[in-house]
Amino acid sequence: MPNWCYNTVKIESEDKELLKRVTDEMKSEKSYFDFDKLIPMPPESEKFSYDECYTDEERERLGVDDWYNWSCTHWGVKWDASQVEIIGDGEWWFSTPYCPPEGIIEELSRKYQCTVSCEFWIELWDAEDESHYLKYKNGECIEKKDINASF
Repeated sequence: MPNWCYNTVKIESEDKELLKRVTDEMKSEKSYFDFDKLIPMPPESEKFSYDECYTDEERERLGVDDWYNWSCTHWGVKWDASQVEIIGDGEWWFSTPYCPPEGIIEELSRKYQCTVSCEFWIELWDAEDESHYLKYKNGECIEKKDINASF
């Protein structure tokens, strides 16, 4: 069972049309914030269980051995968001295993040419929980810090 990371992701913009458009575009039948809507997982990954690897041709094309490494490389986490709640247009709360989906936050800021912040709290089973903050602008990380406060 993973240590869960609880994320609050927010697009920092006064453009209400942009906020509504991004909120609508991130929705799918399975989630209000679906990573596949922003960075689609390759169809090859859907056929795998936890211990299967890509074929040699798939490894060559995708640059990784399996779905797990693809997810970690592109999304920053192994699984899509869970327990998703929409706080408002352009703002979500959700959980991910172990860490925030930094690849998703980076791509969200790059695709929509905006600033995206993420406050996250990591639930640690054997130590004190951790709180952090990161911010991306137009695909570039502009801030990372420990905040050590509960949200």
